[in-house]
Amino acid sequence: MNDRVAVFIDNGYLSKVLNDGTKIDFLKFCTAVSDRHERLRTYFYDCRPYVSDPPTEEERLKSAQYMKFAGKIEALPRFQMRFG
Repeated sequence: MNDRVAVFIDNGYLSKVLNDGTKIDFLKFCTAVSDRHERLRTYFYDCRPYVSDPPTEEERLKSAQYMKFAGKIEALPRFQMRFG
């Protein structure tokens, strides 16, 4: 039996069900759902915010904040962002 797992997170769905502003420690979350198994990788699926051409100031701000968030997720051990 193989004791390795991958974790898949759909941030769009997660944001909808946790629309109360709950903050999640994704590393702790993945450790908990992996249980006693080795976590090979976590794939974090999300969509970048819409940016028109030319972007508005609000779109630029949202995009910059999102890229900062995405960088933090990518910096977690064995995490990878997937954009759709």
